[in-house]
This record gives sequence, structure tokens and C-alpha cells, in this order.
Amino acid sequence: MADEKCYGTRCSFNLLGNDLWARVFFNPSHFAEQERGFHGYIDRPETELGCMTSKRLQKKHCVFFLIPLGSKVNGSLTFIRNQAAISQALPTAGFVVFITNDELLTPSEVLALYRRRDHVEKVFDDLKNGVYFKRFKTHIQATTEGKAFVGFIALILRVVCTTYF
Repeated sequence: MADEKCYGTRCSFNLLGNDLWARVFFNPSHFAEQERGFHGYIDRPETELGCMTSKRLQKKHCVFFLIPLGSKVNGSLTFIRNQAAISQALPTAGFVVFITNDELLTPSEVLALYRRRDHVEKVFDDLKNGVYFKRFKTHIQATTEGKAFVGFIALILRVVCTTYF
């Protein structure tokens, strides 16, 4: 990861009196993946519209399609793709923005911090689901803290046991 090349830009802004920096990255492979997913998202309602005979439309049908009033031909609805809405939705594909309060972080460090955050979230997911630690369901703070401590110890034991045995 140390030799990984990261390209992006940063811009500063002030939010509620705090100086922050937005790091913007573009990933071409994520762009292609998101574009495919977006077109699949459009194709499903288009197929549904082709089979509809009544005008009981859902919101997903009206966002990316133009359906004129009284637009029935041979008992089926007529519609066209709303190219303006489609082209307006695609420009953000492939971009990711990270907001930080540390101006001196390099792009590689920003991505490394994000990946560590993802790892921490997965560990807490293990705590919640892997150890069957779903909900606290306690009414007293001391009980909640005790349950969290016992769950944390159980997670440590689980990690140690699966790593070394």
C-alpha cells in the first residue's frame, strides 16, 4: 500500500466555524461499475412500464421516464426516457469525497484512514452479530457499560481463539 498511487484534489471550506478539507478522488473502475448499475436500475422500471396497461405509476417510473397523459397505444402505456434526468444523474459516478480536519494528510493517508475505519466497523459488526450481541435492551447505564465490556472481552477471546487455534 505504501507504493500505491493516489490522485485527487482537495478544497478547503468552513463549516460551523471549523476549517475542513474535502478530498475528492476519481476511480475509473468504480465509474464503470456504477454506470452499469445505474443503467440496470433504469432498465427494470422500463421493462415494468412496457407491461403496464394502467397508469398506476410509482415514483421510480416518473424520475427517468416521460409519460404523456393519455399515452396508451394498443392498451399499453407509451413512454420515453428522460435523457436530461439520466445525464444529470451520471456525472457523480466514480467519485468519492472524504472530509477531514487535517490539512497535511496526503491522499494515500486519507485512503488508509478510510480503510482502517472500514476494518473497525467490521470488527464491531462481529461484536454485534458474531457473538450474538444484538441489542443492549438495558435501562441502567451501569448495566449497559457492563454488557458492552463483557461483549468486548468475548470478541477479544473470539479473535484470539480463531487466530491461534
